Amino acid sequence: MVTAKLPTFARPGAKLDVHVASMGNATSLLGGVLLVTPLTGPDGQVYALAQGPVQVGGFDVSAAGSRFQKNQPTSGLVPGGGTVERAVTPRLDGGVVLLGLRSPDFTTASRIAQSINAALGEGTATPLDPAAVELKVPEAQKANPMAMLTQIEALEVEADQRARVVVSERTGTVVAGERVRIRPVAIAHGGLTIAVSQTPFVSQPNAFAQGRTVQGNVASVEAKEKAGPVVGLPATSTVEELVKALNLLGVTPIDLVAILQALKAQGALDADLEVL
Repeated sequence: MVTAKLPTFARPGAKLDVHVASMGNATSLLGGVLLVTPLTGPDGQVYALAQGPVQVGGFDVSAAGSRFQKNQPTSGLVPGGGTVERAVTPRLDGGVVLLGLRSPDFTTASRIAQSINAALGEGTATPLDPAAVELKVPEAQKANPMAMLTQIEALEVEADQRARVVVSERTGTVVAGERVRIRPVAIAHGGLTIAVSQTPFVSQPNAFAQGRTVQGNVASVEAKEKAGPVVGLPATSTVEELVKALNLLGVTPIDLVAILQALKAQGALDADLEVL
């Protein structure tokens, strides 16, 4: 499966990052090369072509029945592996330009409109909703709306950042913003480790038994469950306090992902949880 995000105003020849994942029985994409792949949109048209070596953030090795895996070796990235073939350019004529916010927010949209009106005159910008601000192009600049957009691009607006925790299950990476809060909650976390090993053996019959040599394997299963303490986490005010509290559990990044998902489901995590 090959996917990519096509940005606005993409022109033919522009480069895109391409994500590759295995949907079959491949065990690893490490060292693989993506063949030429057409990337189509919902309309069935080809918008880009992708090819190149796949970069994987994990590995999977096995020998003699034993196996060791780190992260997810069945998905990877081809940096700059996509080439845009079809232009995607919104029209700027018509006297009205609609600005779309990448992260919709009421406060940010209102601040953008106030800043534009202060610079270009009252009534130029109107916030329609948290995701869009409407701009009215003055009569003197209707023939060249790029001049007005150039002035707007130079304005600085402080965006209202929402509390968000970004989690990558493939690599075990967790990134939390400064506004992340947790409510008082108790967490019990334990680990269950199961090890399956195989020991080969050879059955050799006596010299005059008229038998044959047989090779087989003896499997042994060992399960160990580590007792996890119950830790009460107080309401925190900073990310540093949140990390210190979770470190009391001795969790790994993969365990931290599971804990954050459970906190969000319970309602104790005051932040948006985004899983990549």
